[in-house]
Amino acid sequence: MKNMFITRNLDEFLKTHGCEFLKELIACMQERVEVSVEEFQVWRLKRKHKNKYILILDDGNYNKIKTLVVTIPNCSVNKLKLYFENDTLTFPNER
Repeated sequence: MKNMFITRNLDEFLKTHGCEFLKELIACMQERVEVSVEEFQVWRLKRKHKNKYILILDDGNYNKIKTLVVTIPNCSVNKLKLYFENDTLTFPNER
């Protein structure tokens, strides 16, 4: 798994809302060539039904790179947008 930094605010948010799995998933996805070649990544999480989510990776211009269906049992958010740039995962307003 690739080393990844995460801002303190985002880390606390993910812990508080039961979404820590996202950190691990995004870090693991960096090992895929189609993901790692993107210098700037936008990750969008959207609840579909109960604990089922769609996680979409795009290049910041809404060009989809990857779409995943994930189960996150204790996640309390309905949607979330994150940026990954320079090995750092952040909220958009922390960039």
